[in-house]
Amino acid sequence: MNGYESSLRQCVDAVVISTKAESQFWLKGPQGKVALQFFDKHVTPLVLVDSQSVRLNLEQAKLTYFWLKIPQGSFLSAGHYHTSVDVRLISNTQHRPVSTQTRNINYYVKPFASLTVDSDRYSWMKSSGSYHQVMLGRLKTGLKRQFDLQVLSNANVVMEVEPKNGVLMHVDSQGAIPYYLLVNNQRVKASKQPVSFELGRMSARTPSSIPFGIEVGSIRNAIAGNYREVLKISVIAKL
Repeated sequence: MNGYESSLRQCVDAVVISTKAESQFWLKGPQGKVALQFFDKHVTPLVLVDSQSVRLNLEQAKLTYFWLKIPQGSFLSAGHYHTSVDVRLISNTQHRPVSTQTRNINYYVKPFASLTVDSDRYSWMKSSGSYHQVMLGRLKTGLKRQFDLQVLSNANVVMEVEPKNGVLMHVDSQGAIPYYLLVNNQRVKASKQPVSFELGRMSARTPSSIPFGIEVGSIRNAIAGNYREVLKISVIAKL
């Protein structure tokens, strides 16, 4: 919500807001032109003076509040949006502008990214909150478990995978089996170092499916028993 101070209330009864060289109100930014709408404090659309102007009637109070609305604001690409408008004070006696000023409107859309897994699609996966357990079954060289990660974002996304051990660790001994990370059609041998994957620009409307999985390395001379690894997967939104 915005406000207009009416220190000139005795001689001014309205403010007319007009676009500058545009056919309607727009904000310009990373997603191009996006519509901008004006409402009074009761969320009633301001009266159109013409296709390029709206009228805000001033109240008796010191401040007259109004709203700016971006209809598609929930789905905008991250970044800075801006426009300029002319603001004219309208005389309540002569009914004509007594002052005209240019004002800038700036709006910043924060980058965000979220990650989900539809574990019900996979019989070998169990989930509890943000923790997902992938059961590999009987290990063999080249065994793969692959699934889709659903990423929703309004920006460019980097996925970071942080292994705890960098290998499949035997639960009762020091035995270890190498493995590979399979992310978005890339195959990278796991280590203790975090690995980053550039996913590109995502959609804020519809989740994007990112293939993810692991591939068991050579089990030659591996000790019999159970093996385990923990992966922390993060998605980071960047402008």
